[in-house]
Amino acid sequence: MKLQEFVVQSSELVNELSEAIENQQIGLKEVEERILVFVNKIGDLMVQKVVEKVGDPLTENRVWVEEQEAVFDQVRNMRFRNRFGWVTERTRRCYKYLHRTGGYYPLDELLGVEKCRGFSPFLTFLQVLFGATRPFEESGELLSKALGFSISSTAVQSNTEHAGNQLDDNPYRANDESWRAKECEELIVQMDWRPIGRYVWIIFLQPCRFWTFTMPASISVSSAGFTGMPTKENSVTAVGGRCCWTERFCR
Repeated sequence: MKLQEFVVQSSELVNELSEAIENQQIGLKEVEERILVFVNKIGDLMVQKVVEKVGDPLTENRVWVEEQEAVFDQVRNMRFRNRFGWVTERTRRCYKYLHRTGGYYPLDELLGVEKCRGFSPFLTFLQVLFGATRPFEESGELLSKALGFSISSTAVQSNTEHAGNQLDDNPYRANDESWRAKECEELIVQMDWRPIGRYVWIIFLQPCRFWTFTMPASISVSSAGFTGMPTKENSVTAVGGRCCWTERFCR
């Protein structure tokens, strides 16, 4: 279906829904649910067309990737579930390393999906956002309701743990000076919860700068997460624990 066809359908849908409300057949909640399904279809088509228009970054048969030599292998499909609940798919060039196992996928890297397990970067981020603040089963249910389509608790757990594993093993390591002047939209903080011996992964959604600090707890934190934005003077830590900025979430 072409994007222009959705314009015609949208007018028809508006008329259908308004008549249904006038006849007291549905309420505004059902109207919004129907519109969300419709909008998700448009979003999926747009994502698909954007991805199709992006060319393969490399066309050479032999490339070097971080001092590792790789050669063209074959063309394979790239598939991932996008933010709108549908699957985006296209072919791309694949390379294999000559002196180590594994492969290299330039287009995946360009799109930012190489570290996302079958999901788009934004949908991966949303899973980690929900998964880092409450139990995985509850996170899957709430995220599914918010998105308008189903996301399993297994997927939420897998992506949350995968994001956490990309953080530095040393939570007290200070970031390089070059990082401290940069702002970011997403940030994961690694927190050492000493009283019960566990780590909590927390994501911030607004720009902030990087520093390392240790100070007494000022806000209570539970295993389900917290609310509020910490500052250098008013930090969010666990009792007896220490907190520091670590790495940004991958894309």
